[in-house]
Amino acid sequence: MGKHQKRDRIARLISWGHWFTFSNIVLCLVIGLLYIETADATGSLLGNLYLFINWIGHFAFLPFVFFIILLFPFCLILPYSRVLRGLGALVASFGIFILLFDAFFFRQYGFHLNTYSLAQMARDAETLFAGASFVGLLGVIFGFLLILMLQVTLANLTWKRLDNIRDNHTGGAITAILVSCFLASHMIHIWADATLYTPITQQDDLLPLSYPTTAKSLMARHGWITPETYQSQRDRLTDGEQLRLRYPLSSLLCAKQPQARSTLIVAFDQLTPAQQIQMNNQVAGIQPLARQSISHSDVEAAAFQLVYSLPDLYQQQVKQAEIAPAYQETMHNFGHQIHFYHSLQWPIDQAPSAIQSQLVLWPEQSPASPHMTVIFATQGDFEAMLTAIRAAQLNNQRILITALTPAADLTEEQSDFPVISQQFTVPMWSANIEMPEHEFSHINDIMPTALSGFMSCAEDFDTFTSGRDLTREVGRLPRVQSINSRIFIFEQQQITLLDRNGEMAVYSTEGELKPGATPPTPVLIQSLQELQRFSAPNN
Repeated sequence: MGKHQKRDRIARLISWGHWFTFSNIVLCLVIGLLYIETADATGSLLGNLYLFINWIGHFAFLPFVFFIILLFPFCLILPYSRVLRGLGALVASFGIFILLFDAFFFRQYGFHLNTYSLAQMARDAETLFAGASFVGLLGVIFGFLLILMLQVTLANLTWKRLDNIRDNHTGGAITAILVSCFLASHMIHIWADATLYTPITQQDDLLPLSYPTTAKSLMARHGWITPETYQSQRDRLTDGEQLRLRYPLSSLLCAKQPQARSTLIVAFDQLTPAQQIQMNNQVAGIQPLARQSISHSDVEAAAFQLVYSLPDLYQQQVKQAEIAPAYQETMHNFGHQIHFYHSLQWPIDQAPSAIQSQLVLWPEQSPASPHMTVIFATQGDFEAMLTAIRAAQLNNQRILITALTPAADLTEEQSDFPVISQQFTVPMWSANIEMPEHEFSHINDIMPTALSGFMSCAEDFDTFTSGRDLTREVGRLPRVQSINSRIFIFEQQQITLLDRNGEMAVYSTEGELKPGATPPTPVLIQSLQELQRFSAPNN
């Protein structure tokens, strides 16, 4: 083979590689639509524009990088078309297969493939039906063979019609468009990161192998700022503004219960063990809500969770907006009044700010018609509250009783993670309410359970509460709660703790650390999604 002949062959192979790569760029763009479909609405024209050009630029970049790394060197050192077409088809098949697999995985679980997620997916498949791994393996092999056949066809077609394709002279324009989209997407992201423009930065984890340039990395590289300065500025801008409240999620679609009964809720700040024993002995027909009931370590946060049935991470947003509980207007329209009382020693400022003006000192005459009464009380007013509870028993009212915080005070050394029953478990009781036996309840469950006696709503109160109606057979664990800027995921055999830095630790229900343990991936993702259900990104 002459020198010029070899040079022409290499040039032809490189040209073929470009067009074969372009055909795979088109395939990647089609697969990329699976990711785009799962993206949250940006609520912004610029956010949508970025999503579009990032989709083009990113999925043009990925195949091109694989061509440069895996095919281009062989065009120079092994200039044989049959070998390169086979190698190109094989490499592209692996790439497209992994991308397609990741797209379906991302739609199911909400994050991209890694070694842990693959193992978790295999375990999830096995729980669905026996032999799932074998069936899945056959499906993987068959799917890969189909993709390989497609890639062989593309490789041969682009080679045979290379001259016709090159005569169109469209390569330069296509390249300019793809490169422009890639560069523009990174430039826009730099601006969005510097200005904390959420409709764009919220897309950072949407596409696979996406590492958009940030303002911090660019400006620090050129010495314009230090990373510490940038982080300090970012923390000041975002502190307390990470969430935009969506409450309720939609209009309440509720129906009035035909035979409503008055309901009494008594919420003590805490109860001593002796008072808990006295409650069990002196209130007839009282039953615990669940084997384990979880509340909060802070009285004010627990009172917020009881009234609104929302995680405490929304407390400041609700307080700043002075939003009343979403169910109050509906209850009023049905002719059922909600009365908020406080005992003699209860500090009014520990109640949610939106209802403080409604708080009346107990006792106050209640109407005869079916109504809901909520009393905030201190343990110092325990005897007076026993009188109120006994009176409600005589009137055959539905009764729910709880302590907002546990009685035991934890030392600073214990507070990282003592036995869960010691830190957050509180007594919760009910009377004159029929409900199945539950393993777990939360302070957020009290209001939905009380409201179930007055109204039934579409989506089971999900539009305005994260709690559950305990009078129904509902799903048990896992449950997720935010407590003092930490996230707890309660499962059957373990409890996962995520702190504000993203560090994760798993403990047994007895409080023993389980080194190396992780929660199941679907549990983790679904728990975080549930926790953020009432939030929307800032625009």
